[in-house]
Amino acid sequence: MNLDKFLKTFPPDYFVKPIRDKLPSSLPVPLLGLFEKIGAGKYRKGIIEIVDSEEYRPTLETWLGRKAPNYFPLALSAFGDLYYYRKLTDTDEDVCVLSPHYRSINTCVWSLNSFLNEYLTDDEVIKSKLREDLFMKSVNKLGALDVGEIFYFEPALILGGAEELQFVSKGKAKVHLDILFQIG
Repeated sequence: MNLDKFLKTFPPDYFVKPIRDKLPSSLPVPLLGLFEKIGAGKYRKGIIEIVDSEEYRPTLETWLGRKAPNYFPLALSAFGDLYYYRKLTDTDEDVCVLSPHYRSINTCVWSLNSFLNEYLTDDEVIKSKLREDLFMKSVNKLGALDVGEIFYFEPALILGGAEELQFVSKGKAKVHLDILFQIG
């Protein structure tokens, strides 16, 4: 899989490091290449984070309410949307997004390549789904995100919060995703 378009749109930033030691053997070949060659960490100043699939598996499975051995957490938006890859059959795959703020799951695209090189690199997706303007304002107000951190809304959107700068805070992604799950 060629990642040139993804890397041009989302250059690796701080703390990006290849994952080689603890990758599960069940990981599909395209994901192995992504994790081994490029790695996990923040991209494009932190607007997206490629995550260690095994580290975020418990979070995904909590939200799904079941074990999902063929589902692989892939990326986390700066506002906590968790993108995951699903190996559906030997030839079928897709990438879905878990939006914890709205308690929804949607299919983004039908292949990992399309997700990385078309969906994520689309200007409209960057503006609306990754909340580019709010992200930049949040970084200016609260500082850059560390690996494993996200921006979140206080109060949570599900409790009547709003996607506005005055309601943005930052903290540990897995902790906040767990809190949002418990609120629901």
